[in-house]
Amino acid sequence: MQGGCDKGFCISYYKLSYRRKLIRTLWTFLFGSIAVVALLYFRPVLWNWPMYVALAIVALVLIFIAQAVYNYSKWQSEVRAKPPQT
Repeated sequence: MQGGCDKGFCISYYKLSYRRKLIRTLWTFLFGSIAVVALLYFRPVLWNWPMYVALAIVALVLIFIAQAVYNYSKWQSEVRAKPPQT
């Protein structure tokens, strides 16, 4: 996505540059992790989740990691592709 929104406010995820998508993915992962840890801390009964819920959480973590790696690699390919400005 050459020329995505890299400055200012943008609501749509799809209009962001890969750098901003990476930043948003990392923030979302951070806040989501904090929420899950807080939920487990304040509700220890949830440790008795069925196996499919635990697998869903693992799948979401893997998806977040894959999305971050993908956005990082696309951002770096854009950085390498830009000609030097004089």
